[in-house]
Amino acid sequence: VQRRNTNKGEKMGTPPAPAYNLPGTNSVLLKDGTACDTLIGNYLSYYQLYAQWNSNNLSASDSINLLALAQLCPHIDGAVIYEARALKQVITHDYSPYANDCDGGGGSARMLAALKEQKYWVSPNPNDGTMQLHQTIRNEDPVSVTVYDVLGAVIAKKSIHFTGMLSDLRLTDIVPGMYYLNLQDSSGSIYTMKFLKR
Repeated sequence: VQRRNTNKGEKMGTPPAPAYNLPGTNSVLLKDGTACDTLIGNYLSYYQLYAQWNSNNLSASDSINLLALAQLCPHIDGAVIYEARALKQVITHDYSPYANDCDGGGGSARMLAALKEQKYWVSPNPNDGTMQLHQTIRNEDPVSVTVYDVLGAVIAKKSIHFTGMLSDLRLTDIVPGMYYLNLQDSSGSIYTMKFLKR
């Protein structure tokens, strides 16, 4: 925080950085560089997403923003990236490791790249065989779904369509256990995820 001299005849200096407002707090005026603004913005984004999730109001666009935030580099973009990753794992049950190679350019470039990459996840997970499939990029073309058990046997094959980046999937006739779900989209890309049927 910098105190500015406002005596007549003296220069005011550079304009201050933006003030950040959080609900229930006073504004904070910070004089810093854009790197600090990015860090603060990441923290604000995460805690707003966390509040949405905690109140069961996380929208599809919020989920996409959380996925993008989790792709950032914690060494450059702040330790809150670890928290975003943990929340993403709680929601998606995808425990894939993250590459912490922070040489891939600035945080915003990685975030934009993550937003352009199609991803899918299952919720809830675990479930009773009734679940929703989510996608990060709207694509309403048919998607081929193949479900395998842990031994690799095909349990089910279906063709589904996404509407509003969501698709319902019912597999209530399968026995409880761990399953692998392969999605093949219209471009031929294959996405694999696990789910647990109770």
